[in-house]
Amino acid sequence: LSSSNGYTLVFNIQPIKEVHSRLPAGGADLSVLGHEITFRNGRTAQNRFLKAALTERISSWDPKNHKKRGIPPQRLINMYDKWGHGKFGVILTGNVCVDPWNLESAGNVVFSKENDCPELRQACVKWAEAMKQDGALAVAQISHTSS
Repeated sequence: LSSSNGYTLVFNIQPIKEVHSRLPAGGADLSVLGHEITFRNGRTAQNRFLKAALTERISSWDPKNHKKRGIPPQRLINMYDKWGHGKFGVILTGNVCVDPWNLESAGNVVFSKENDCPELRQACVKWAEAMKQDGALAVAQISHTSS
């Protein structure tokens, strides 16, 4: 490969025979993933599959009015509705911020006394119902970034 300044680069590329080698292991019984699990608080998940947390950043955002921040929109509820039909044992939400001024990101759900209103409560009820419709436990990922 020649460059415009007169240097020639030579690459000695060898074919890759193996990206990695596996450690020897015996068979594993994966059926345990489908078994119920009871937590110390007495709640039981229908299986051991967990929908991991995300940061969705699609809830309402108003830079000036903190009362309008973090209300889950219908599209967030629709997304969790799909996961709610996924037969997960546990569905972990994205960030649920508890302080409208100390956020992980604008657009995340905010649930605090400062923004409490009927619209927020109704949206959160629909959100929870969507997650739990096929028996999953719903767990909120509580976030506070502190100041």
